[in-house]
Amino acid sequence: MDPAFQRAQNPRRGRLRRVGQTRAWLQVQDDSALNDLLKLQIPPDVEDALMAAGRAIEERMSRVIDTVPLLDPTLEGAARNTLGKIQKDLESLQGKAIQAAKKKNETLRRQFQRTRALAFPDGHPQERTIGVIWFLNQYGDAFVERLWQELPLDMGTHWVVTI
Repeated sequence: MDPAFQRAQNPRRGRLRRVGQTRAWLQVQDDSALNDLLKLQIPPDVEDALMAAGRAIEERMSRVIDTVPLLDPTLEGAARNTLGKIQKDLESLQGKAIQAAKKKNETLRRQFQRTRALAFPDGHPQERTIGVIWFLNQYGDAFVERLWQELPLDMGTHWVVTI
């Protein structure tokens, strides 16, 4: 096999598969996909603690919401409002955990951004911005041979080729 293709078939090829995502996941141009990836980097104990806190707060506040109308019916709205504020603060804390993961995992972030830039240069699908000349320069004549061997000649059909 051509050495260029051997380099192309390195372990990076399965990164998206390892995190359970597809190439389309990279197309989103905001930080949501990166945040999803970084959530996987947060230690399970931290995630469990945040989830447990959320459940405990909801459980306790639902009891407060159910009982304060016995004292004054107008307090139910205030109790619901308080629950909403606490939940928002907890979501903010989760966001700060993701930001801490971003700082801690700078290498992962760079790899993600590079992978997204390769798959979607300038936010557009690769095949819309990178011509065949780039691939010929990158992989040489073996690229043409590989396409010839792997692509069926069905006209009108799009094919994804993994190099």
